[in-house]
Amino acid sequence: MVYPIVESIKNRAYATEVRVNFRKRALVIISIFCTVAIAVYLTGAGYQTYPVPSNSYSIDVSVKTVIAGPENWEVAFINFNYVDEGNHYYVLLNRDGTLELTKVVNYEKQFLSFVDTGLSPFYWHHFKILNIGGEIHVYVDNTHYISLVDEMPFLGDFVLIGEVSAKLAFFKNAHVPKL
Repeated sequence: MVYPIVESIKNRAYATEVRVNFRKRALVIISIFCTVAIAVYLTGAGYQTYPVPSNSYSIDVSVKTVIAGPENWEVAFINFNYVDEGNHYYVLLNRDGTLELTKVVNYEKQFLSFVDTGLSPFYWHHFKILNIGGEIHVYVDNTHYISLVDEMPFLGDFVLIGEVSAKLAFFKNAHVPKL
């Protein structure tokens, strides 16, 4: 004869054990993911480089800052015409929604354009940057925000996707085709 109370206690104990095991496995998976993400960020292993195909090319990439640093500009960067750390261009979407295009020459920043977009860097945004000689056009989510001609452009060796001043950012679907 089976007593209903004893059977109920066994079922609850089994259900509790299943929940505990599931939570343990979930915590292990989350800790592995966080460890890998932190390791990728700290080692710079998350960088993707793309050779500059010509003096006329486009950059298509989706970007999302997950955890920003304390400063407004500590978010994800898209570097292009990259020669080295001291010579390149970059585009970023500041925490306050300002889209910034900057040229770095011999480690000196030349701020080329600032545009208030009202966008948040904490959501996925699709960036398209057209680089046609010294002519630069920047689109975010198919909206044209920046258009300018750099009178003294330089052509770097590659496009660098994955640089962040943020604590964590994601990049996906990057393409750098020739125009």
